[in-house]
Amino acid sequence: QNTETKDFDCIKIDDDYGVRLAVEHLIQLGHKDIGYVGDELSNTRLDTFMKVIEENKLKINKKWIQVSEDRFEKCGYELMSNILKGDDIPTAVLAAYDDIAIGAIKAISDKGLQVPDDISIVGIDDVRIASYFQPELTTIAGPIEEMGKIAVKLLFKKVEDSRYNVVQNVRLSPRLVQRKSTKAVGI
Repeated sequence: QNTETKDFDCIKIDDDYGVRLAVEHLIQLGHKDIGYVGDELSNTRLDTFMKVIEENKLKINKKWIQVSEDRFEKCGYELMSNILKGDDIPTAVLAAYDDIAIGAIKAISDKGLQVPDDISIVGIDDVRIASYFQPELTTIAGPIEEMGKIAVKLLFKKVEDSRYNVVQNVRLSPRLVQRKSTKAVGI
């Protein structure tokens, strides 16, 4: 998915890399049975998730891959509830973003299970509540401060020299913020 532009400056986070970081974190913790919950607007994240699972030669259980038209916490709650109806459940789940992860955690709790003891959860975005939620959410954080600094630099360059018309496409890498919603299998 090439979203570069020749018309205006673009500063974006490398979303594929973020999903890869999240899934590889779970794999490094020993998880082999990994599910996914997300909304239809996040299907590029699902595509990357599937690619990383296949590259690591893990089996894909279609019942553990859940996508909905709903969004946010409701989406996470309903999709995680669907996964938990089955006899076999994953040891870990990637949520397309943190609000979905929060809904998924509530569904797990309502079923009498615990995060991360029964199921590890990773979100994406590092929303403000992520570090205050119970359990504190492991997530992928975008370099927001760095994005702001680059945007200001580009803006000042164009203000200082009105003839400067170079269009910049900057792609920044997110980072894993490991908190308490994930743990190694068997620990």
